[in-house]
Amino acid sequence: MELAWVVGTMTVGYDELSDRILLVVEEVVVEPDEESGEPVSLEEPASLRLRLTRGQVAAYIEHARALVAAGRPPCRLCGQPIDTEGHVCPRLN
Repeated sequence: MELAWVVGTMTVGYDELSDRILLVVEEVVVEPDEESGEPVSLEEPASLRLRLTRGQVAAYIEHARALVAAGRPPCRLCGQPIDTEGHVCPRLN
């Protein structure tokens, strides 16, 4: 799967008049400066603005909980996911 863009910042707000949750997602667009190595923004980032109902947000939360619960358990020592074939923990080296 190829990513369209990488999320940088997410802003959440609430519009009382329309009873909508506002979500603004912006792309991170940076590259290190050749001389200093400091990150420098190269272009206008892509963005996504959503106006969500309470029902949409509640459904997303339940879906996200199910995805997290179905995921691989984290290693108690390093926190990395444990594969079904096992796990070579870097903290045991």
